[in-house]
Amino acid sequence: MARRRSVKFVDAAGLALPWQPHLYYSKFNFSRGTLLVSFDLRGGKGALPTIECRDASSPYRVSPCVSTQADADFITQFAAFLH
Repeated sequence: MARRRSVKFVDAAGLALPWQPHLYYSKFNFSRGTLLVSFDLRGGKGALPTIECRDASSPYRVSPCVSTQADADFITQFAAFLH
């Protein structure tokens, strides 16, 4: 059931890259402190969503990263620079 504030991603035939479709949000305005990210995730049949928090450096650094496998297990990875 969609809520008032929800985003639905729908796969399409012929997408060039495996990470498409995707969403990019860059309105965070802080350089120190703690960021709390909270969401509910509902995946449809065959969906393998990945959620990554990245910085704007080049090459970018990713952490944390939450992904799913075909058996619906979650895998969470935190980069060394966060430890």
